[in-house]
Amino acid sequence: MKSFQITISGRVQGVGYRYFAQRAAERIGINGFVENLLNGKVRLVITCDIWKRDLFLNELNKGPVFARVDEIKYCEIEQENFSSFCIK
Repeated sequence: MKSFQITISGRVQGVGYRYFAQRAAERIGINGFVENLLNGKVRLVITCDIWKRDLFLNELNKGPVFARVDEIKYCEIEQENFSSFCIK
């Protein structure tokens, strides 16, 4: 398993994006967290297998109904250990 930091930009705050991400993560079996950033973006830190990451990125690109995802950036980071997925 690997850890990744993901940053989502677009209309992703005030549209239920964090809750959408939490449900998708729990459905796929990914642990970590999601939070709003002051710059209007959403940041996630996750730990999972690469195939789960790719499936999750697909879901994140769709987003909830009123969201608009303009860009998703991700990078591998030092291993993090999470026991669940939460909203910060």
